[in-house]
Amino acid sequence: ARNFAEILGATRLDAVALTAQFASIGPITSKTAAELGMPVTIEPDTHDIPSFVEAIVQAFTETR
Repeated sequence: ARNFAEILGATRLDAVALTAQFASIGPITSKTAAELGMPVTIEPDTHDIPSFVEAIVQAFTETR
């Protein structure tokens, strides 16, 4: 989360945060992301890569 925020910079991050959905692999990253202005809406119950990918796929499948 910190690296992503740093790469984008504050101005672009603010713009992205208006329309983006943020995903996180677990609660620690979600907390950090929220502190940086990226409210996480997708987080798997099991904190591993396969579950992370599945949570993202499920979130976007449900919204379509």
